[in-house]
Amino acid sequence: MSFEHVEKVVQVRDQNSANERLAAGWSLLAIVPGFDNGCAYTNFVLGKPATVKNTQAMTVTLDANAVEALSRYRQALSAFEAVGHGTDEGADLFLATERAAEDLGKQIAVLAPEAAES
Repeated sequence: MSFEHVEKVVQVRDQNSANERLAAGWSLLAIVPGFDNGCAYTNFVLGKPATVKNTQAMTVTLDANAVEALSRYRQALSAFEAVGHGTDEGADLFLATERAAEDLGKQIAVLAPEAAES
């Protein structure tokens, strides 16, 4: 999730609260340690996606470059989801996912400039 599309950020301690928000469409932004009176606990940092306004449906036929960009994005995302957040490899895969998503956006903007302007 890109942080520019986060409407609200919360931090919760218990897994049930985190799971409820994830089921409601929130995204897990980070898992960080916390301490209270010498006791360690886990904080789940969650982001609520911003409401998208003025959307309209459109059909775009992807050319070979866009299909390749989409494939790279999906491969990087799958690898990142398999490895997770807590490792250097996970951080590298997250950056690869972000770069692939940016490239995909550029490819689609070339194919459908009116969508990129809205």
